[in-house]
Amino acid sequence: MPLWAIDRAPVGTHLGAGFKSAHGLRAWFSPGELKNLEGRGYYPGFLEVDGLIWERPEQVFFFRFQPLRLEFTRITLRALQDFRG
Repeated sequence: MPLWAIDRAPVGTHLGAGFKSAHGLRAWFSPGELKNLEGRGYYPGFLEVDGLIWERPEQVFFFRFQPLRLEFTRITLRALQDFRG
């Protein structure tokens, strides 16, 4: 993400990076990388965002008015494997 894109987020919001679909996540991370991240306490999940500040076909950068940890729905790697989206 270019640094100028950060200025598109309202002051005081919480910034994050993610994917619009499971396909985008799988394109960015290999199964081994996902397993490694899970071992470190990082999990894929669903999150409603308030706006996008920059996007590419495989990744998005977003902002939220609430902290990222709130209303985060974790999904398991098994569910991700079964999901074709």
